[in-house]
Parts: sequence; C-alpha cells; structure tokens
Amino acid sequence: MADDAAAEERRAKAAARQAKLLAKSNERLAKITGAAKGEGRVISDAAVGIAPRTAPSSPPPPRSLAPRDDDDPAEVDLAAASINARANALAQLNPQQQAQFDQMFGGPGAAPGAGAADPFAQMMAQIMGGAAPGITVDPNATAPSPFGPGGANMFANLLNAQPGAAGGGIPAQPGVAAFPPTPKTWLDRVFPLIHLVSMIALSVYAIVYVEPAKKFGQYGWMGIGSKIDWAAWARLGATKPVQGRIAGQVDQLAGVGLSVVPLLWMFVSVELVLQTSRLFLLRNRAPAPSMLNSILPLVSQFSPQLGLLISTIVRYMTLVTVLLNDLSVVVFCIGAATVYGKYKTGTFGAGGANVLDRLSQVGPEALDRLKGEL
Repeated sequence: MADDAAAEERRAKAAARQAKLLAKSNERLAKITGAAKGEGRVISDAAVGIAPRTAPSSPPPPRSLAPRDDDDPAEVDLAAASINARANALAQLNPQQQAQFDQMFGGPGAAPGAGAADPFAQMMAQIMGGAAPGITVDPNATAPSPFGPGGANMFANLLNAQPGAAGGGIPAQPGVAAFPPTPKTWLDRVFPLIHLVSMIALSVYAIVYVEPAKKFGQYGWMGIGSKIDWAAWARLGATKPVQGRIAGQVDQLAGVGLSVVPLLWMFVSVELVLQTSRLFLLRNRAPAPSMLNSILPLVSQFSPQLGLLISTIVRYMTLVTVLLNDLSVVVFCIGAATVYGKYKTGTFGAGGANVLDRLSQVGPEALDRLKGEL
C-alpha cells in the first residue's frame, strides 16, 4: 500500500513537472510567433480583465534551498555584451590608434576618396556578371554586403591599406618588406677583410719563415741562394709530400722535400681568435637574411623550441661558412706557392722535377747520413 502511494506521488510530480515545462514552451512559442507577426507583445491576464494573483505572504526560501525545476541557463544578450566590450576597447585607444581603426574598419572617422566606388561591390558585381552572361550590372552601384553593415567598408579599407593599392586607406610605404634587411655596420664590413688578411698572413708566415726555419733546425740546410726550397714546392704540385716510409726517411735525411709544418694547429688557433672576436663583437646582431630566417617567425608562433633550434642552426651555419672561406684562402695560397715554385725552377708546364732523378743525385750522401744515424 505504501509502495503504491509513493509511486502515485512520483507520477503526480512527474506530470506536474511535464505540465510546467509544456506551459513554458507554449509561452516561449507564443512570444516568438508574436514577435514574428509584429504584434509587439503577448496578451497577459491583466489585459483580458482577469484579476492578478496575489503574492504569497510568506517570504521565499533562500536561493540555495529553493527547488530548481528549470535547468535552462540564464538568458544573456550577446549583442549588448559585444557592443559594450567593443566600446570599452575603443575607449582605451589613443587618438592616433582610433583614427587608424576608423580608416581600416570604416568607422565614423574614415574618409575614403570622395565618389569612389566600393571595391567589394565591384568585385561582387563582376562575379555576378561572369556567372550570368547577358545580365548587366552597374559596377558603381552599391550592393548589400553579405558580411552585414559595414562589411564592404571594412574590406575596402583593408584593400586600400595594402602597399600599392589606390584609395583613401592607410598610405602605403613603398619598398618596405615583411622582413627588412638589417643594415650593415662598420664591423660587418671590416670583419671579412680581417679574415682575408689573417689567412694570407698565416700562409705567408708558414711558407716563408716556419718551413725553412724548421728544415734548418733539423738538417742545417738553407737551400741554394735562398731560404725557401722552391724546387720542393714545385714537386708538391706533381708528387705526394711523402711517398712511403723508407722514401720519406731518405728524403728527410737528404734534406729533400718540404719539412713538416703544424699548419693545422696554426690555422685552428687563428680561427678560434677570429671567431671568438666575431661572436663577442656581433653577439647582438641578427644573422644574415636567408630562407630559414624568413620562416623563423612563423615557426616560432607554433613551436618556440623549434624556432630556437632553427635560430641556433642558422648561427652555426654562418660560422661554418666563414670557416670554409678561410680554409679556401689557405689552400689557395699553398697552391699559389706551388705554381710560383714551378716558375722559379723553370719547370712550369713540364710536370715538375722527377723525384727519382733527385734521389739518384743525393743517394750516396743520404746513405752516408743513414749509416751515421744507425
């Protein structure tokens, strides 16, 4: 019996809730249909002469304890909220920013060219004219914008703001790119010259002073009429510096060929000084413009870590490029010394002196020195 009573009570509550929801739905439907027909308002009970219901004398329960039969969220006027937000944002702009905003989006301060046709309307007219041949459309007529009031003015002002476009928008600045090139300073111009002079000086120092001094310190031989063994430099263009272990020892004992010069360590030392000075003096300078630098701002928007990696790679690529250029200068200087050695010895174009003939000439002396060493 108690179960039947409880079930009946639940059915009654469900029916009451359903009836209440149905009444609210009918009331909303009546408001919508009344607004669509232009009636302006829905007839209330007071309009037909029905006495209004008296308010309950007991105070309403607290909001937290009151039953919530309606789960619908509160209605918010989005249009009013958007207008208020835009007004607050515009109020924070200074006069110059306000004028630019009016020119771009067709505000009250916008002043496009007098009598100028709407570019967006002309574009729509051309599209309509191309879609339906035979229909004449006035290109100067102002057509309603599908983007709402002010949409055509917004697009027109945006088009006028582009560089090279005609119209009364923001004046274009010719020759200004999205990533303008960084102007070269005095350091940018002088550092390549410093690298070039340093590499030439290093090569001349190794050829003219280090190699003859090292040979003289080992063998006590200073050449015939000169400190530099140009014949050895001439043979460097046709033969290897050391042809096997035994031949290399014989050459060294006989004083034939070039002595061993630590040119690599000398080059690395000078390069470290130059690169360190370059990084210290130009550490705040942006790297040279390239394809990676042009896409770097876009990549940084999506992944800052990837943008930092690309920026580091660009800087190291600059260092590697400078290193290869300096190494090329040193190799060129050694090649120039070889060509000049051929010219000095009269073997230019003859393939250089024959190393076997040279060994046969100094063979007895080399064997005597070898026996003395053993």
